Amino acid sequence: MPCPDANSLQALMAGLLGSQARAPLARHLDGCGECRAVLASLARGDDDGDGIGDSDGDSDDDGVGDSDGDARALALAATISPGRALALDDTVAEAAPAARPAPPALLSPGAKLGRYVISGRLGAGAMGVVYGAVDPELGREVAIKVLRRPDPQLRDRLGREARAMAQVSHPNVVAVYDVGAVGEQVYIAMELVRGQTLRQWQEQAPRSTKELVEIYLAAGRGLAAAHAAGVIHRDFKPDNVLLGVDGRPRVTDFGLAGVAAGAAARASVSLADLGPRPGGPGADELALTRTGVLIGTPVYMAPEQFAGGNIDPRSDQWAFCVSLFEALYGQRPFAGASWDELAQAVAAGVVREPAVRRASPALGRIVRRGLAVRPGDRHATMEELLAELGRDRGTPWRRAAAGCGLIAAVFAAGLGADALLRQRAEDATTQSFRATGRQLERSVALRYESFIALADASYSVPVMHKVLGHKDQADFGLGEQGLDTENLALVHDTLASADWLSWAQRTSRATIAVGDYKGRLLFTSADPARWGADLLALPAASHAFSVGAARAGGAMVARYDDPRLLAAQLYGPTPPAGLAVVFARALVVGGVPLGLFVQAIDGAQLLADVSVGEELELALVAPDGSAVGQVPAKLARAARPGDIREAREAGVVRLVQARPLLGLDGASPIASLVLARRIDPGLAGLFARARTVFALAAALLLAGALGAAWRARALRRI
Repeated sequence: MPCPDANSLQALMAGLLGSQARAPLARHLDGCGECRAVLASLARGDDDGDGIGDSDGDSDDDGVGDSDGDARALALAATISPGRALALDDTVAEAAPAARPAPPALLSPGAKLGRYVISGRLGAGAMGVVYGAVDPELGREVAIKVLRRPDPQLRDRLGREARAMAQVSHPNVVAVYDVGAVGEQVYIAMELVRGQTLRQWQEQAPRSTKELVEIYLAAGRGLAAAHAAGVIHRDFKPDNVLLGVDGRPRVTDFGLAGVAAGAAARASVSLADLGPRPGGPGADELALTRTGVLIGTPVYMAPEQFAGGNIDPRSDQWAFCVSLFEALYGQRPFAGASWDELAQAVAAGVVREPAVRRASPALGRIVRRGLAVRPGDRHATMEELLAELGRDRGTPWRRAAAGCGLIAAVFAAGLGADALLRQRAEDATTQSFRATGRQLERSVALRYESFIALADASYSVPVMHKVLGHKDQADFGLGEQGLDTENLALVHDTLASADWLSWAQRTSRATIAVGDYKGRLLFTSADPARWGADLLALPAASHAFSVGAARAGGAMVARYDDPRLLAAQLYGPTPPAGLAVVFARALVVGGVPLGLFVQAIDGAQLLADVSVGEELELALVAPDGSAVGQVPAKLARAARPGDIREAREAGVVRLVQARPLLGLDGASPIASLVLARRIDPGLAGLFARARTVFALAAALLLAGALGAAWRARALRRI
C-alpha cells in the first residue's frame, strides 16, 4: 500500500482505526522506516500540544486523546533504531519535560461536564478529546472539546481558540457557544456538525471544477468573515473544513489562530535554526512547529510562516489557494520530499505544472496569484479573491453571444423581408412577363403577316411583271451578256420610277428591296440609284431561295455595318447605326423562284411596333450581342432565355428575362427580345452585393453567437 498521511498515523495513535483499517497499516509500518520515523516524530511532538492532521471525525485537528493511544505510540516508536530516533530528536529543539501529568479519565456516556451531558466520544487529537453532548438548558446537541491533559499552555491555547471563534458569527464558521472548566478539565462547547471533512468529501468521489469552486467559495467566505473580525486562522486546509449533511461547509479548528491587530508578540526561529526535518512519503503533513515559534501545517504554510515573519490574512489566502490548487489538479503546488526541499520550493515560488488540467487558464491564474511569494503580490483580501473566483466569467461571453445573436437576427430579418419582397416582385413580374410574352408573340406574328401580305401584294404591281419576267438571254445562248446588263438596268430604272417609289412609301415604313431570279439587287429604297449587288449574301435571302423555304421566307437580325449587309448594299455605302431586322420572301411562279422581295426594319422601330406599355422595358439583342432598346445593353446581353433574374445597373434594380425572337418559320430563333421591369431595390439598393454581404455577416454573427455561448457555458463559474 502507499505510505499513509499523518492523519492516518494520528488516527492509529489515537486508537480510532478499526481492525480492518489497522491491520494493513501495521503491516506497512513493519516494512517502511520512513513511516515509522513519522510516527515517532508525532509521538515526541505531543508534549507541546501542537499536533497536525485531522484524525477525528469532526476534523478538529486534535491528536491522541487517551492513555491507550500514548502507549501504542510509544510501542510503535520503539521499533525505530536508536540512531534514527536520535536523528529525529535533533530536528526539533525542545526541552524534555520533567514530568507529564496524568491525563484525565475519558468521559463515559451519561457523564456530566458542567451543565452538559456527555453522549459519546466523537474523536481525539493531539490537543484534546471531542465529545458529543446535550445542553439540557437549551435542548440542543453540541460538540465539546476537552483538554487531553491539564497543561497551562494547552489551556491558554484552548481559550485562544474559543475567543477567536467566538468573534466570528458566520454560516461558514463553526459556532462557539461556551467555554468553561470543571476542576482541571477545561472545555469548549461548539456547534455539532454531522458530516465529513472537506478532504473526505473531495476523495469520496470525482468532483467537477464547478462543485469544487463553489464549496471553496463558501469556505472562503467563512475565512473572510474571520479576517473581518480580526482573526487569522493560520492553519487553513481541507481537514479543517467540515461539510455538514446539509452541504454547507464550515471552517473549524481555530486553535492556531492569531489576532491580526494587537496580537501578542511571539518568538520565532529561522529555517537554519530548525535544522533538517524528516522527509519521505507521509512526512509532508507533519506539524514541524512549536507553539510560539512556527505555526501551521508545512504544505499549507506561506513563505512568511516558514521564515517566521509577519502573519496576516494573506497567509490564510496562501493556504486557501494551496488547498484549492490541490483540489483542482490532484496535486499540491509545491514539491518537497523533506522540510528543506519544501521550504526552498515555497520560498522560490516554484509551482509544479499540473499533470491534468481540469481548470480553465483564467481560474489557474487566480489561484496562482494567491500563491505569490510576496504577500503584496497576492490578492489584496480574501474578499477580492472570492470575488474573482465567484465572478461569472461567462457573462461577457453571454453578452457577446446575445449581441451577436441580436445583430444576426436583424440581418436575417432584413434578408427575410428583402427575400419576401423580391419573391412578390418576381411573382408579379413573372405574370407580367408571361402576359407580355404572349402579346409580343402576337405582335411579331402580325408584323410577319404584314410583310408576307406586302410581298404577295407586290405581284399586282405592273412593274413587278418585268422583274418576274426578266431572264438573261446569254444563259440560253440567245444573246450577249452586255445586252442582258442593259435589260437589267432597264428593269432597275422602271423600279426606280415615281410610281414604284410612291407605292413602297405608302405600304411600308421600312426599306424595300427587290432582286431578280439570281438574287441580284434590282432596287433598294434606301439608295434607289444602286443596283447589281448580290442579295443572296444575306442569310435571310439565301434561306428564302432555298428549296422548301420559298413559301415561308427567311429572316435575320444584324448590325447595319454587318459585312453581309454591306455586301448586299441594302443601305448603300453609308448604313445607319443600330440593328436591322431583315425579312426576305421569294416571288414564286409555278414553284420556281422568279424574284426576291426584301424588307428591312430598324430594330428600334420593331420594338416600338410591339411596345407593351411604359411599365416594361424592351431590348432587341442580335446573335453577336449587339443590342438596341430601353434595357441597358450590358443587362440585355447578360439575360438568358427563360430565367427571370435580378440585375443592377447604375443604381437601378431590374428583373430581366430574355425570350427568343423566332423567324418566319416560327421555329428558328434569329435574336432575343429582352424584357425588363424596375423593382424596389430593397437591400440591393444599398450597394452592390448587399445581399451577399448581409448573408455572410448574418452567418458570421450567428457563428460568433454560438461560439460565445459555448465559451460562456465553459467558463461559467470556473
